[in-house]
Amino acid sequence: MKPRIAVGLESTLDTLITFPELGDFENFAGDYEGDLASEIREGLETVKSNSGGEMPIDGNREEANRLRELAEEAGADIDYRLGGNASQEAVTFERLNAQTIFTGSIFPGSFSKYSDEIRKSLERIDMKFAKNFEEYNPTSYILQASDTNRYILSEGEGRRIEQLRPYLKDLPDIIREIAELYGGLDAISIVGLHVLFGNQLTRGDCRLLIRMIEEIRKATDATLFTDAGGIAGLGEEGTKRLWKIYSVFDVLSLNEDELFQASKEVGEDGSMEVEKMDKLLEESENLSTVWLHTPNYQATLSGEFSSSELEKAQKMSAAAGLYKVETGKFPFRKDIISVLKTHDLSTGGKEKRREILEKCGKEWKGRNLVVSPCFQAESFVSTVGAGDVSSAAYLHTLIEASE
Repeated sequence: MKPRIAVGLESTLDTLITFPELGDFENFAGDYEGDLASEIREGLETVKSNSGGEMPIDGNREEANRLRELAEEAGADIDYRLGGNASQEAVTFERLNAQTIFTGSIFPGSFSKYSDEIRKSLERIDMKFAKNFEEYNPTSYILQASDTNRYILSEGEGRRIEQLRPYLKDLPDIIREIAELYGGLDAISIVGLHVLFGNQLTRGDCRLLIRMIEEIRKATDATLFTDAGGIAGLGEEGTKRLWKIYSVFDVLSLNEDELFQASKEVGEDGSMEVEKMDKLLEESENLSTVWLHTPNYQATLSGEFSSSELEKAQKMSAAAGLYKVETGKFPFRKDIISVLKTHDLSTGGKEKRREILEKCGKEWKGRNLVVSPCFQAESFVSTVGAGDVSSAAYLHTLIEASE
């Protein structure tokens, strides 16, 4: 049986601003004197360090469009893609042959900018439970050079939660209706939560989201998945509240920077990644599984899934994400299998796996610990969407393997 997966909450229009070389990005950042100058320079320094990042720029749509025009005049290539953590996961789930139901915001005004291939995928996804906006249309402006990571300026036309608040209150009932229609759900992926709040996550926002997740639990026994995106971008109080929201899910996905930030919130200052992951599980409301993903290796600490299930999920995730990086496209299963057969494992990833397992073994405090190297890239197009593709492949494989 196909895994039945509901995914939300956001889709966006991605505006890709790609400079020919990093030096061109540097020159542009040095010359640009608009209202987003500090954000542009922070983005430059981030990609120079081979990292990615995201910053809200709510209220700056006009300046962001001017930035795009100036960048194009300076030689940057401008392209438009399907954006948003949830929508990119949904396309990946669909291509992996899951019954995919989108539970979030969609913007028909953006569809004309998507490729025919993406529009066909969206047509195969169940969209009847989504929130359809005709006027509201958030956009992400993605800064990168042809051989770098990316930095995202996220413009949501104000705090997106204000537009979605009625829908979020109704989401548990929507999930209940979906579960009844499909004869149950295997997983629900609610990702990209950080973009809902703009520059401020209030106490009321936090209560709303936690109450929503608690009510969804009453509606279904599906595995609840989220990612820790944006956990350091909302100030001290916002970060604490965002961690509280993440902690009520079942499975949490995070990268190295997000693991460091989340572990600070629970008072863990140990040097080992596994110690940090373990502390997150101990201090959370419901988490059973923490998944760390990096360019070189992945690691999962779980009290729910078996080692063999986690090993397979990490391999599929690494291959799916690399396919997106190398081609810029969303993978079908055959594409993932091709990467598994043709690519070498990362040397740094193999060393990291050996280091962690020598210190921690294959279990840590009664939980399964699985560490696996990623694959060595042979070409590069862009990192945009690679994390979302990886997450979808990871969750899809876990659900499929555990049935």
